Amino acid sequence: FDVGIDRIQLEIDTAKTTTSATNPSLSLVNLNRAGAPLIEIVFAPTIRSASQAADAVETLRRVLKYAGTCNGKMEEGNLRVDLNVSVAKVLDGAEDADDYCNDGSSMDAVEAMYRHHLPSNVGPRTEVKNLNSLRQVVASAEYEAIRQVKLAEEYANNQSEPASQRPGKETRTFDPRAQRTVKIRDKGGAVDYRFLPEPDLPPVVLSSNVLGGHDTLQHFLSEHLPESPDSALERLILEYGLEERVARVICAEPEIVHMYEDAVQVAAEELVVDHDTLRQSVDAERDELVKLAHAVSNWLCNDLFGLWKGGKDNEGDDGNVTDTTTVDAKRLGSLVAAVHDGTISTPMGKKILSVMYGEESTLAPRKIADARGWKVITDADELKSLCRVVVNDPMNAKQMDQYRQGGRNVQKMSKFFLGKVMGASRGNAHPGLAADALEEVMNDTDISGANDM
Repeated sequence: FDVGIDRIQLEIDTAKTTTSATNPSLSLVNLNRAGAPLIEIVFAPTIRSASQAADAVETLRRVLKYAGTCNGKMEEGNLRVDLNVSVAKVLDGAEDADDYCNDGSSMDAVEAMYRHHLPSNVGPRTEVKNLNSLRQVVASAEYEAIRQVKLAEEYANNQSEPASQRPGKETRTFDPRAQRTVKIRDKGGAVDYRFLPEPDLPPVVLSSNVLGGHDTLQHFLSEHLPESPDSALERLILEYGLEERVARVICAEPEIVHMYEDAVQVAAEELVVDHDTLRQSVDAERDELVKLAHAVSNWLCNDLFGLWKGGKDNEGDDGNVTDTTTVDAKRLGSLVAAVHDGTISTPMGKKILSVMYGEESTLAPRKIADARGWKVITDADELKSLCRVVVNDPMNAKQMDQYRQGGRNVQKMSKFFLGKVMGASRGNAHPGLAADALEEVMNDTDISGANDM
C-alpha cells in the first residue's frame, strides 16, 4: 500500500510532558529537552488499519536509520508516534452516511484538504500522543477503533442526545499497563495551533552554490544519500545470491548489513579466497564464494539471531543483535571459516557461538576450540583407534555378527557403528574420515586382535 506524506516540519522542542495514565489531570513537564531539534513527518490520512500503521512507521524508521537521520530507538524517545484514529461505517453503496459522522462543517483546514482521502461518513478524529513502540501503535489503534465504534453505535441508538454531547475530537494518551487510551483534553482545530511565519527565519533557497555545484536537488541527493533499504536488498540478492526472505532479514537494520558483509569478507580472507570475485566472476570459484556467503547468512540469521531473541526482552521493539552481543563480524566470519575448512564441526561451531555470545567476549573461535578440545579429529591413526574400541566392545558383538552376515545388514550396521564412533569421540571425529577408518577396521580379518591400542 502507498502512504502519502503531507509535510515535514523542522521544530525545536520546548519540553517533554508526561501525562499520568491514572490521573489525566496530572502532567509532568521535563524542561531538559528545551531547545532540542526535531523533525515532524506528517502522513496523509491514507492508512486504513492498525497493521498498516505499524508497517508505515517501521518502513519510515528503517529509511531514517539507513539515511543516518536518527537511530530509530523508539523506547529511548529518538522516534515517537502521534497516532490519529477515526472510524467510518461501511456503506453498501445505497445507504446514506450516518448523521453521527462528520459532515465536513467541523473540519479544520488540514482535514478539509484531505477530504478526498476519507470516507464520506468519517467520524471525529482522536490523536493518541507519544507512542514509543510498534506494539503500542497497534494496540492503541485497535483500542481506539473499538471505542469509537461503540460511541457511534450508542449515539445512533440515542438520537435525542444533544449535539453538544456528541463525541468530538480528543487528544489521548496510551496506558501500556491497561492497554487502553485515556483522554487528556479536547482537541482544537488547526487555527488553535496559531501557526505564524517566523520573521527571523528567511526562506532557504537551494541554489547551485548551496548544493555544491549540482543543478538540482535530485542530483545532489543521488550523489550524497546513503544506500536505501530497497537498494541494499536488491544488492544482497544480486551480489551474494541470497533468497529474498533471507536478504530482508539482514536488511532490517543497516548495522546488520554491515556486519554480514564484513563477516563474509573475514571468512573469505581466512580461507585465502578473493572476495572481489564474489562480485565479478561467474565461474566455479564464484559458486564456492556464494556458498560461503550463504553459510554466513545461515549462521547470522538462524544461530546468532536465535541466541539474541532467546535473551531479548520481548516487551520492546528496539535494538538489534549488534547492540547486545560481542560476536562481531570478525569473530562470526572466523567461526564460519573454521567450520567451512573442517577445523571444527557444525555442532562444535554452535557450542562455540554460544560461548562467544554468553561467556567469552574476546577470544577467537579457533582458540576457544583449542582450549575446550572442540577440534575435529582428522588423524587417521587416532580415528582407527577409536573405531577398534567401538568394534571390539562386547556390548556391540551382536551388531558385529550381523555385519559379518553381509547383505542388507552391512549398510545398516555401518551406520550403527559410525554413530557409536561419533559418540565415543564426543562428536569430534570428522564424519567422512571416520567412516573410511571404520570401514577399514571392520573389514580387517584380524579384528579379534585389534584390542591393543
